[in-house]
Amino acid sequence: SDNDPVRGIIDVEFTDEDFCIGEYYLPGKSDRDVLFLTNICHPMQANDSLAGLVVALEMGRRLRALTDHRLGFRVLVVPETIGTIAWLSRNEEVAARVRYAWFCEMVGHDRSFALQHSRQGNALIDKAFLAILRQYRRHGVERTGKFRELVASDEMITNGPGWDLPTPSLSRWPYDEYHTSDDNPVIIKEENLEETLQVFLSLWDALENNYYPQRKFKGPVMLSRYGLWVDWRTDWHLNISLDQLMCLLEGDRSIIDIAYELDLPVETVRNFLDRLLEQHLIERR
Repeated sequence: SDNDPVRGIIDVEFTDEDFCIGEYYLPGKSDRDVLFLTNICHPMQANDSLAGLVVALEMGRRLRALTDHRLGFRVLVVPETIGTIAWLSRNEEVAARVRYAWFCEMVGHDRSFALQHSRQGNALIDKAFLAILRQYRRHGVERTGKFRELVASDEMITNGPGWDLPTPSLSRWPYDEYHTSDDNPVIIKEENLEETLQVFLSLWDALENNYYPQRKFKGPVMLSRYGLWVDWRTDWHLNISLDQLMCLLEGDRSIIDIAYELDLPVETVRNFLDRLLEQHLIERR
């Protein structure tokens, strides 16, 4: 019954050994970095949190093949919470370079994505996640929640007092095997890890190639004159969004913002804006 006593043994020791953390960094050409947060939470669990760490390190391996990227990419391999606190306390100058951050764990099992927003809720990185996740609905429509509404881990540190860097969290929370002996490699599927990785690679691509388009024209543009008209039979959604899109080129919205507002894929918006750029109808900011 619920009142039965339970006996347990806590086998710990206090030592003066060094506190070890891991770090993987690919420098970019700018002074801006992306921080991929995950952790090593506790032993004898596969999905929580090794699944997030595997995705993070594989992303680093694939990005390593890119020789010309603007943003730097950093992964921390740390014990949950205290590891991120320790790293930030010793690397304040390096951490000041971080412009975008996210946390990831529990992504190897069969369930739809769950996006927990940053504390700010509507930061550029939040909008980027929402725009990207529309393309990844193999397990159904993703769920969203406010900051700390779904999970609470290292995003609490980077998005907390003193740093407050917008840090959404991506998981497939919840799952029945959580914190039990059933959280083992049996519930992990490689295609789920790969799907998660593709989300982050798409997110990286959106951030890496993001810019703020500034209009250089006045009045409506005769798109067909520049070969820019979009056939509704080819892309209905972009076709019916063109008037709204042309009104969002005042330099105060980025590609990600426009994709989010118009419910269009980031790549679709970027490709169209790049064509406007080639025709000298906009400029990059």
